[in-house]
Amino acid sequence: MKQYLDLIYKSLGEELTGEVYTFENIVSFIAMNKGASSIEITDCDFHFAGRLPVDYKLFLTCFNGGTLYGVDDLSGFKLLSTDEIVQHNEFHKLHFGDDWDDNVILFCQCIGDGDYVGFQVTNNIEYQLVDCFGEVLPSNWALLDMKFDDFIERLMKEKGRKYWLV
Repeated sequence: MKQYLDLIYKSLGEELTGEVYTFENIVSFIAMNKGASSIEITDCDFHFAGRLPVDYKLFLTCFNGGTLYGVDDLSGFKLLSTDEIVQHNEFHKLHFGDDWDDNVILFCQCIGDGDYVGFQVTNNIEYQLVDCFGEVLPSNWALLDMKFDDFIERLMKEKGRKYWLV
């Protein structure tokens, strides 16, 4: 994953913002937040009972969330900050009620359609990504055969295409 974090840094410069082309050859933006502090990451991880994946916590040290391949408010990916990940998960937990899956941690909002990508944590070490399609119950969300670093790497290679749906 380090090579893709470095690629994001190189694309953005000190301002942590920049323009890139999507897979559809549309001008989009990347705007990342500065890395989270160790206290922010620890507090966030504590909220999820120590179940945030290690590679995701590494990402948070580099970028405390941000937007990849954003096209206005129509499309793109919002990687949630330490505060946002808590807020979004608590909101969805209330929304879904008893149908919520406590093993899921939403970390990426798909802009424009309300869907998410999350971690389905099986224990404090193992997890899989899950396509959190908002129109179905969490018990019907599709598992994705990849880890967080694979997700970021492929998202960058595919220039913002929802490759897991193709």
